[in-house]
Amino acid sequence: MSGALGPALNAALLEAAGPVAREAQSLVAQYEGAKTTTIAPRVTTKGVYVTQRARKKTGLRADFGALQMVTAFIPALEHHVDEVEAGAERALTVIERLGGF
Repeated sequence: MSGALGPALNAALLEAAGPVAREAQSLVAQYEGAKTTTIAPRVTTKGVYVTQRARKKTGLRADFGALQMVTAFIPALEHHVDEVEAGAERALTVIERLGGF
C-alpha cells in the first residue's frame, strides 16, 4: 500500500465537493453580512463535507443556519449530484490505483 494514498484520496474528495461549495458560496452571498469565504469542503476520516466555519454570529437571525441549509447548501448539492458522483468514482479509482487493489 502506498503512503501517497491518504493525500491523493483527500485531494480527490475535495475536488468532488468543490462545485457544491462554490455554488453554496454564491447562494449565501445574497444575504447581507453572510461570510462566504468560510464555506469550503473539508475531509475527515468519515467523509467529505461542505461546511461554513464562520464563528461569530450576531444573534439577530437565530434561524440563519437552517436558512443557509435550505436556500444554499441543499440546493447546491442537488444541482451537482452528477458531478459529486463522478468525483466519488474518481476517488474510488485513486483507492484502486494506489491501494494495491
